Amino acid sequence: MLRDGAPESLIHPGTEDDCSHCGRGVRFTSGDQGTDITHLGQTNKKRNGLHVAVALYTARCPSCGEFTVDLLRYGEHPSGGGAIHDPFREERLFPVLGANLQAPEEVPERIAQDFERAIRVAPVSGEAAAALFRRALEAVLGDLGYKGKLEKRINEAELDQALGVATAEVLHAVREVGNYAAHPDEVLWVETGELIHLHEVLRLLFEDVYIRPARMEAAQRGIEKKLAAAGRDPTAWRAHLAKLAEQRASKQK
Repeated sequence: MLRDGAPESLIHPGTEDDCSHCGRGVRFTSGDQGTDITHLGQTNKKRNGLHVAVALYTARCPSCGEFTVDLLRYGEHPSGGGAIHDPFREERLFPVLGANLQAPEEVPERIAQDFERAIRVAPVSGEAAAALFRRALEAVLGDLGYKGKLEKRINEAELDQALGVATAEVLHAVREVGNYAAHPDEVLWVETGELIHLHEVLRLLFEDVYIRPARMEAAQRGIEKKLAAAGRDPTAWRAHLAKLAEQRASKQK
């Protein structure tokens, strides 16, 4: 059962969440395909007068059968007993960012490399992963023609309505997490949930900037080829559009 004080973001019996492996929305249950809580014991450190203890939350998806492993650091009374007080750090040990470690093939190689390196390094250093996600974001906005500091690029892209689903609000979140991950004077840790969010935001941006335009271009070229083979001019609409634009311009004079 869930111990008192455990964060709701941990997977436990009754949790409704998307599986990190198959992506399906499931309800994790107890039993053979449910969640086990393993208290690993206290450390020599103390926090707020309590001993720092560690527990593992292991969950199996009832849909695909794959496991998810979370680690929780929390305060525990010296007498032990496993009761969770003052939970202060949670980490996703497996899988950190899902099973797909590769960027979509439509993403330029230099950006894909930063994205994939971020995924690979995440189990070792969340801070390094966040900094790489931030760099990938900066490069994507550069491909859209925006220059200067990342904050300026995001704001200008928002004003141009060039961001699609990935709004300025969520991109600034990527920027901020990447900032405090890269600055040694910051006291903020990068949490697992933040990395998952950064990963999802970059994938949404890839969809809008690279994947959807590439698929639409491929479909358009296919249609034009088919029309040309049938003896029809696939670009005739452009002449009609130009004529319509001229008519509207003359009316506005």
